[in-house]
Amino acid sequence: MDRFQAHDQQMSLPLRHSFFALTESCPNPIPLKMIYEQIREIGVAHVILSSDLGQTSNPSPVEGFAFYLEKIGELVFSHEGLGIVIHDNPPRLVVGRETSPIP
Repeated sequence: MDRFQAHDQQMSLPLRHSFFALTESCPNPIPLKMIYEQIREIGVAHVILSSDLGQTSNPSPVEGFAFYLEKIGELVFSHEGLGIVIHDNPPRLVVGRETSPIP
């Protein structure tokens, strides 16, 4: 984790991981296991997962996001944990604080 990510964690801002970083289109791709290990280290309460896909050389955002969620889920992530990082945490970037689940 770099110093900016550590600072964001101390400031209660979620660490954002984009699945684009796993593709060959990314200038410095990283392995999925690295994302998984960082999530395990800091906890799902401090992470947001997004796709940033849609480039012509990559799958569509919906297909790619589903594919990578399935792959990261195979690394023993619970459905609840995935829900936190893709649904519960993103609004915190907008409001800058904890939010209640949408009814």
